[in-house]
Amino acid sequence: MVIFRINNWRIEPEINSIHFEEQKIVIGPTPMKLLLELIRHQGEVVSKESLYTTVWDGVVVNEETIRKTISTLRQHFTVDQRTGIDIETIRSVGYRLLSKVDVVSVKSNRSVVNKIRTNSNSIYVFVSAILIAFGLAVFWGFSSSKRISYGIISKGPTIERVPRISNSGDRLITAREVGEGINLDIVEYDLINRGFHPITSLVGLETDPIWSPDDKKIAFLQRVNDVVSMFEIDLDNQEHSLLTRADLIPNLSAMDWSPDGSTIAFSSGVHRKWPFILNEIDLETLISKAITHPSEDIIGDVNPRYSPDGNRMAFIRCTNESELYGQFIQAAGDIYILNKESSETSQLTFKNGDITGLDWSEEGKELYFIDVENHFKFQLKSLSIETGDQQIIFESDKLLRNIDIQGKTAALEEWNIEYQIVGYSKKTHRIIDRISSENQKNWMPQLSHSKKKLAYVSTASGFSELWVMDLDTHVKAQLSHFGGPLISHLDWSPEDNQIILSTSQTGTEAVHLVDINNGAISKTEIEGKAIFDETGNFAFSYKGSSSGILKTDLINMASSEVVDIEVTSLGQWNNIIYYSLKGKNGLWSYDLNSGAEKLTLAHLYERDNDNWTVVNDKIYFTGREQNGRSRLYKYDIASERISPFHSNFDGQQSTNFSGITVAQDESMVFITLSGPILSQIRLLEL
Repeated sequence: MVIFRINNWRIEPEINSIHFEEQKIVIGPTPMKLLLELIRHQGEVVSKESLYTTVWDGVVVNEETIRKTISTLRQHFTVDQRTGIDIETIRSVGYRLLSKVDVVSVKSNRSVVNKIRTNSNSIYVFVSAILIAFGLAVFWGFSSSKRISYGIISKGPTIERVPRISNSGDRLITAREVGEGINLDIVEYDLINRGFHPITSLVGLETDPIWSPDDKKIAFLQRVNDVVSMFEIDLDNQEHSLLTRADLIPNLSAMDWSPDGSTIAFSSGVHRKWPFILNEIDLETLISKAITHPSEDIIGDVNPRYSPDGNRMAFIRCTNESELYGQFIQAAGDIYILNKESSETSQLTFKNGDITGLDWSEEGKELYFIDVENHFKFQLKSLSIETGDQQIIFESDKLLRNIDIQGKTAALEEWNIEYQIVGYSKKTHRIIDRISSENQKNWMPQLSHSKKKLAYVSTASGFSELWVMDLDTHVKAQLSHFGGPLISHLDWSPEDNQIILSTSQTGTEAVHLVDINNGAISKTEIEGKAIFDETGNFAFSYKGSSSGILKTDLINMASSEVVDIEVTSLGQWNNIIYYSLKGKNGLWSYDLNSGAEKLTLAHLYERDNDNWTVVNDKIYFTGREQNGRSRLYKYDIASERISPFHSNFDGQQSTNFSGITVAQDESMVFITLSGPILSQIRLLEL
């Protein structure tokens, strides 16, 4: 097997992977073929026409396909930005690899190693080595010892959901995004030869695929508008059979096939109403029956999983519900076990809403599940059925959801969304700063009054922390070390020497002052969300409790006057506080002098929109046009006129704009670009 080295990276073509220190990244066959072609012509320009032939084997692709593959390849090498890969784009011609390539070893062929050492510039030696390595890979692939690659099996701006490993352990099915928008088809991934191919190409959204015990059939849910149907596919003849049609919630939980192949368990309920119940459908009669009967004061039962012997069923009884990126329902609760013979249930965990994802161990003695420790830590754990002991298997700062276990292999659904901050100069009409990284999220920019510093929130340290960047030197510094709480509502003091911010964790909110000069952090006596007014006093959105009822207040710290309203975000200009109300489209204003309250901007284009700021009696805010593209708008308070704010932000391939900050002279705008939502399937060896 040929192993190359570029800077600190080790490239192993046989298993389509690159390695940095202990981290392994699986890059896929096409990017690897492209990388090998650039290595073969190291230092030389490789034309696009040549790449069409060598990488895509004559398959008709366009320049955009090559460009995206090059971009994907570059992104894979950004774990260590100091020693990545240098691929030069020769405009209208092709690409050239400028990075130095070393051959580390060619396993199982010492003569080739010696030839490479004596003549590292020989193209023919490179080609021979690669052919020998791939020849051995083919031989080993068909030998009795099958080897599965562990790590991320795919990468890119796409969505992959609900992975299920075949009972034979050599294939995986998942629901994968196709085309534009959230349209899902069922695809199969070959874990040995590494490659996707489609199973379904139907109209609608297909999800929750499951294997039959003999791996010859697949069942899945299909959603068209509000009608959800369950289908079965015979993989031998590709015939589809309708099993049942009901008003299900397809994204709430995965289904499961009984070990004897006679029934399928699933969760259903009246659309958007509680509680959800577990059902079994008899595959011979196609008759469904309820097998759990939760009380109406909870959401219900989801994520059914048969034990290996089929005598028990583990499931999650949900106690709360939240929306995931506005697309899918994220349900969480505690683990229960149903005895199929006696119909009795027993509760195994008591987290009350912090558990999702579920599967059995191969022996049926343990359960694997995903535990949410706080806002940024998702843990895959094992739970002993007999003792109740829990053990952490894997931890991620990305959202983990559905899991599937086969033997010692685990597949997890891992969600991520990109956030990057972009600065735009209105004078030059150019982007002046871009704070982005594949391994971190940056959002909530706040420009200082002097326009010399930019405060923002970043996960560069592994947690949500306050950072400040000097706009002249571009030097970035971390100012807070909270280590877990979610940071929100940043604001600079009028003298630019302090930042006020809110933190929240497990339902508790607190307001802090951060000294810019020494990083000292002090906590105010009031919990909630705050901004500075022109005099340096505070205006608060405060969550308090009165007779057990949550409320939100505006507080003028100078006069201690309280306005009892439910506020989602705040802004302030000329002693007037602007705010958006929960559950309503629009921006309201409250005059701190007169106490007058009025609706200022009738709509913000999106519900509960926090993406706005007030500068010089103008309101900058984001909205979506009919074509779905996000756009920045400007509202003149005096003339009550809305106009699009034309900038280079238009046309950005982003999910949304958020976190706007505008300089007092309106010369600069910083905004968060929410990049593509993606989920990827991660394989683990337990």
